[in-house]
Amino acid sequence: MLFRSPTITLGDKLRGLREFKRPLVERKPDDWAVILFTSGSEGTPKGVVVEHAQLAQYLAWAEATFAGGEAVSMPLFTSLAVDLTITSVWLPLVTGGVVHVLPTEPDRALIAAFSTPGITTVKLTPSHVSMLASLPVSHTAVGCAIVGGEALTWAHIDVLRRLAPTMRIVNEYGPTEATVGCVADEVDVRARHEHDEPDVRIGRPIDGASAWVIDARGVLVPLGVWGELLVAGAGVARGYLNQPALTAARFVPMADGRRGYRTGDRVRWQRRRTASGMDDVALEYGGRADDQIKVRGHRVELGEIEHHVRAVPGVRQACVRVRDGRLVAYVVGTCTDLRTHLRAVLPPALVPDHVVMLDALPVTVGGKVDVAALPEPVHATPALAPVAAIAVIAALTLVSLNAPLRYVFLMTEVLVAVLFATSLNLLMGYGGMLSLGHAAYYALGAYTDRKS
Repeated sequence: MLFRSPTITLGDKLRGLREFKRPLVERKPDDWAVILFTSGSEGTPKGVVVEHAQLAQYLAWAEATFAGGEAVSMPLFTSLAVDLTITSVWLPLVTGGVVHVLPTEPDRALIAAFSTPGITTVKLTPSHVSMLASLPVSHTAVGCAIVGGEALTWAHIDVLRRLAPTMRIVNEYGPTEATVGCVADEVDVRARHEHDEPDVRIGRPIDGASAWVIDARGVLVPLGVWGELLVAGAGVARGYLNQPALTAARFVPMADGRRGYRTGDRVRWQRRRTASGMDDVALEYGGRADDQIKVRGHRVELGEIEHHVRAVPGVRQACVRVRDGRLVAYVVGTCTDLRTHLRAVLPPALVPDHVVMLDALPVTVGGKVDVAALPEPVHATPALAPVAAIAVIAALTLVSLNAPLRYVFLMTEVLVAVLFATSLNLLMGYGGMLSLGHAAYYALGAYTDRKS
């Protein structure tokens, strides 16, 4: 394998250094190969211990799937601290290809990744693909794109196919705890129209892996029913470094002696009929189980809202989060009336309260959306201060003029109503209070913690 990168001349700095010979050390399959720290959805870094056996299992599958007996050359532009980069470095190594070391600045790296001669395969995230859509790249000789780390959509597929209509696109799913990838599917664009599939499937288990969909009790659920994905096989990591309790909770022993891992991801088995009349069953991704939260008394699936936001014309990227008990949609695109579109397809309680337009979604060194870097929304405050001031002045004037108390009380009621309206972000008309229906009550920001 070759590494191609800018040349650094050390010159005289190497003179006088003693030759150092390190003895060869025999490695066993269960020896540690790498420790990758991941915060997952909990936000607390955990060291995932990956053994040589698991790394070898993934690379054997990747070589058979992406190389086909040929050398694979890939760009290296993502951090060595994330498991996505394992493919970019080790797949060329085991196939005799070339690793092209590129700048780490995302825009420059993506342009180079799809325009540098000799690069045959690119590993990237959906967020990278969204960034690629606005870069000056009109075509590419890259023959294969391996996309993973986040939910892949048909909009991402369109971006890649515009660069190369015959490009092979593989949706690779896998938490770090399952060593890079454990479920994969080659995207078939015909399924988008023939089967009316709104989402890109994540596919079937790779060689040496198994997948089950279970409920909260660990019981298998039927075809088409949403549940948690449990993966097992030779690719499941040893566990978390120095965290035995967390390891025991997430890594479970299987009946056949293998290790299993509870991913915390919502999936379901989806069946479709192929043109040849055969049943094709694969996994469909439904977001994180811990993305199910309760807002305004309603159980909310953030991934479902994001799906509808991305479907609005003009939206290129979207991320939905909860800020101070309110739903906020972060959007990259040109849509100017997002909430009106969403009201047509979502219940009022699931329509985001705020829409923040961005030039681009922030990304981490691993290429995923950096949720922590999303800006806080600017809350619009009704201009009711003049009304309140008028009510106070009027009440004091009436008192000084010995006016009937009912007029003083009237101005006091106006002041209280203004303060209450401000707390609900309710813009009052001068003609009186709005009559609020149930949907409007929640839409204006009220919420309840009542369990239902």
